[in-house]
Amino acid sequence: ISLELQANNVGVDDAHNVIGVVSIDDLYISLGNSSIEFGDIAAGGSSSSAGNIEFTSAHNVPDGHSAEFTILFSSEEDQWEGNFNVTIHAPVLTVSNPSFTDAGGDGVWDAGEEITVVVLLNNEGSADHNMYPGVYLSENSNDAWLPDDMEFFWFYAIAAGTSMPADFTVTASEDANMGTEVTFTATASEMNCEENCIESEPFSFTFTIGLPID
Repeated sequence: ISLELQANNVGVDDAHNVIGVVSIDDLYISLGNSSIEFGDIAAGGSSSSAGNIEFTSAHNVPDGHSAEFTILFSSEEDQWEGNFNVTIHAPVLTVSNPSFTDAGGDGVWDAGEEITVVVLLNNEGSADHNMYPGVYLSENSNDAWLPDDMEFFWFYAIAAGTSMPADFTVTASEDANMGTEVTFTATASEMNCEENCIESEPFSFTFTIGLPID
């Protein structure tokens, strides 16, 4: 992120050869170029920086995070300190609205039957997510399983304030008893992310073999 700054001289004397040095103590912010020049600023006047400050935000910065910068101004006459804030926009991924459709179409998940489980991936943040977001799904039962390598349903991107359906194929065991509860856990995440990932809290829900969906 590159920012041009403006300095205002609210004093009664001119300031000559004004330089600003920006600093920040924030786990989510890394500064690049932090020194900028403003030149001479007349009393009551203002000046835009000759260059820009540059900083990067962490991949997992919270949506709406306020980055609080400090700037130390120096001139031939004096030094003075100022500050400014920058609000960071980021995606917020959640999972909701679980449902299923069964192969037989009667709304009952029978023993030995395949169902399609659908959940919504939501971006409740104020920024788009363009790095392969998706949903991981797992189950805790010996009476049901997902196909190998099909536990993650991914998208190219998801826009801020939108939702997209993710679907998974799950098969019940031929020997499953009627009334067997299968608990699923869905987590929104990102493909191939290893650190500082944007992830949701785990979202759990239960479907019952042999009973109609509520």
